[in-house]
Amino acid sequence: MYAFRFTQSSFTIKMCDISNREPHLYVCGNNSCGQLSGLTKDVDVNEDDSTMPLGLTCLTSVAVNIFPAPLVFTWSQVVGVKDNGSLCFYGYNSCKMAANIEAKVKDNVTSIVECGNCVLVQSKGGIVLMTDDGKYTEIENPDDVTIFGATSNAFYGVKDGECYKASLNKAVEEPSLTFSSINPGPTPGLSTPRLTVLSLACGVEHTLFLTDGGRLFSSGTSSRGQLGHGCVTVDLVSVPMEISTLEGIQVVAIATGSWHSAAATAEGDIYMWGWNESGQLGLPTSPNPDRPVNDECLYQDVGHVQIQPEPFGLDLPDDYHVTMVTCGSRHSCLLTAAGEVFVTGWNKCGQLGLGDTKSRDCFTHVYVENITKGRVKSIHAQGWNTSIAVET
Repeated sequence: MYAFRFTQSSFTIKMCDISNREPHLYVCGNNSCGQLSGLTKDVDVNEDDSTMPLGLTCLTSVAVNIFPAPLVFTWSQVVGVKDNGSLCFYGYNSCKMAANIEAKVKDNVTSIVECGNCVLVQSKGGIVLMTDDGKYTEIENPDDVTIFGATSNAFYGVKDGECYKASLNKAVEEPSLTFSSINPGPTPGLSTPRLTVLSLACGVEHTLFLTDGGRLFSSGTSSRGQLGHGCVTVDLVSVPMEISTLEGIQVVAIATGSWHSAAATAEGDIYMWGWNESGQLGLPTSPNPDRPVNDECLYQDVGHVQIQPEPFGLDLPDDYHVTMVTCGSRHSCLLTAAGEVFVTGWNKCGQLGLGDTKSRDCFTHVYVENITKGRVKSIHAQGWNTSIAVET
């Protein structure tokens, strides 16, 4: 899952400024409904093979200037926003969804949020929630909050730097979202100003909030340690709580998987916590890991880990400066200042881009064929897919 970035005065769903350039997009992972086949126009991809080992080197690049915002990956579709603000769909029922959304979304799209088997599309004209069978529901948003994420039971958005949470009220003729403020508050007993939320990221049961000053808060449940508060519990943390392990450390980027979390700091360090069942934290999953001999990986010399309930700072080479982190359902990706990409975690659909379907439990270097080092500009992981934007 990807944490959209925005400031107090303006909001954007662009990953990075790529104006006046012609980067290309490499994609890999789940193709069970032919969603990647629609993106790859110059090679034959078997639409019926949902577990093909999609290495980045064998996929055709797609011009990113058609998709200024990150692609949104669901289990059965890929959704993109074109330069003119219109939507395009690839995969299951894509023609029907495209026709329905075109009729309902008249203005430029401001955000797209994946929520289970649904896609929420927000534009200046309103909100449309579409299921993968092409059905849609128009939703009122009287609070005019821009939605940037969703857990399994709630939507999260921001307005004027303040964060809001809402559930969908379906028991009325015109379904609506009623938001209530859950902004991380000042420290109790101290005369501190209200914090401004800069970005947020949502997992299945938890949400991260990055505020001004690089402070990081979390809310939800910590059934697999994903909140980062040092415990494993199903008790609900309804008010965002600051992650004490990271106090005093300036966090600049955040990401969430289904049940794991990640944070990159201004110093270029990376912290991971939560569920590590598939190695998605980059930590060993067994005492005697079976790793491919030729893998170039950032092995962490610690005992095997299934759940890491508080942020763990990875031991990286001194010249590695992490600039971006992104998480899929059970895999994670890092981008360094040198333009190198490292991946770890579940790989049953080839989402790590390593040319096989073997999972990894350490961050492993991804090589993109014929691409000069330093040309990778951004990465995006979501669900069972990954995309990498590369300057040509």
